[in-house]
Amino acid sequence: MTTETRWAISGLQPWWWAIVMGYKPIENRRSESSVTHACKRFRGPVLLHASAGVGRNSEDFDAACDFVGSRVPREAWEAFAKVSVTTKLVPAGHGRKVARSSPTDALLRGGIIGQAEVVGIIDPEGQPYGMGSQAAIAAFGDRWDLVRETWHMPGQWGILIRNARRLPFVPCKGALGLWRYKEAS
Repeated sequence: MTTETRWAISGLQPWWWAIVMGYKPIENRRSESSVTHACKRFRGPVLLHASAGVGRNSEDFDAACDFVGSRVPREAWEAFAKVSVTTKLVPAGHGRKVARSSPTDALLRGGIIGQAEVVGIIDPEGQPYGMGSQAAIAAFGDRWDLVRETWHMPGQWGILIRNARRLPFVPCKGALGLWRYKEAS
């Protein structure tokens, strides 16, 4: 048995779903995190690790689902939401109830779900930063402005992703930053 070491990045669902399905070519980070710091210099293949959690609270997950759902083809989102999200009524005070989404077991979390290639990074203003980033943006051609407006969160760093694809789910713990994943083969 040999052990292969590969680089990985952890992130939250449903963002990784949108990336591995080929809709979202930018992974946003709120601050200059250890991932964005590493990706200023790193280019190449990475495994995509879906964190076990859904964010700071369920409202983060709901907001992410609303955002992604408004930017991908309706049929794709409905198919995803049908198996990945359950909606239930929860108390909202004063005798009212509101619908809340929550992830189901079908939403893969807590393991490797895909792979992609880091090709560049954009700064919080959406401008290319570091090696190869201008070329990565140029590869989008006339679509770049639409891609940036659709997927880049103003004020956040963006990791430019290409050639994303699903992989068979492999449960594992993640880590912060760009981390090494060792798999037995």
